[in-house]
Amino acid sequence: MITSKTRVAPVKSITLPRLELLAALLLSELYVVVLESLRNFKLKVHKLWWSGPQWLSQDSLHFPSIDLSTSCEEDVKCEEKSSTVLTNVSTSSQGSYLLEIIAKYSCFSHLIRVIAWCKRYIKNCRLSRVTGVLTSKEVDDATKIVIQTVQESQFHSEIQLLNKKHPLPNSSKLLPLSIFLDTDGIIKVGGRLKNSSLSPIQKHPILLPKSHHLTNLVIQHFHHINLHSGPQLTLCCIRQKFWIPSGRGVVGRLLSKCPTCFRFKAKSGEQLMGICLQIGSVLAERF
Repeated sequence: MITSKTRVAPVKSITLPRLELLAALLLSELYVVVLESLRNFKLKVHKLWWSGPQWLSQDSLHFPSIDLSTSCEEDVKCEEKSSTVLTNVSTSSQGSYLLEIIAKYSCFSHLIRVIAWCKRYIKNCRLSRVTGVLTSKEVDDATKIVIQTVQESQFHSEIQLLNKKHPLPNSSKLLPLSIFLDTDGIIKVGGRLKNSSLSPIQKHPILLPKSHHLTNLVIQHFHHINLHSGPQLTLCCIRQKFWIPSGRGVVGRLLSKCPTCFRFKAKSGEQLMGICLQIGSVLAERF
């Protein structure tokens, strides 16, 4: 075995005879490359390549001895060291990777499910294997990870102050919202509804940045699940779980770009009245 080469079939459907011709073309090109390599590097007369080491042709008693216990311990140490390095790298750059993933998706529910499947895959690699459809807990955990990443990138200074239990500066635009960190490290909005009978998420909604791709995905998600509702109803549904600063303007601007709503709200054309006929001044005679 000198070399090999393969090629994935294109997405566009192609007939089997054409794929076989492409494989034959690839083989001929590879054959030419191998012949040129053999001529340049003189592989034909290379004894080690064609015959292998000399001890292979001898009896098994003359095979070189290898201490397997020492080599296995060294391999295990190398594997542990490499896995530690990879873990540190992935932890330090997890936020930037997630932000890149968030920017690639145009659907909030699709984004959350992709993150949930990735978390399950990582968990299956480390612990016992989990199969079946996604659970509600996995979806909630993926949502928390996405929100934590976005908040860390947009409200980094505020999160540091809240972790140190320091007050926000007077120049902060988030000061009137009485923000705080919950047990999961997510910024939530305070208010006067602490003693109400509402659910905890309605009392203290999650804070989202005013201008971010994730905020646009959340607005589009609630707009679609409410059958392309107007700005007022969409904002009311969003505030059951999230809080967007200047939400009325943000929601209105985004919904004005919805192609479905624009198509159904289009005004019908009005036909202009035609010019009246000229009335004759001479009356017709009676019969």
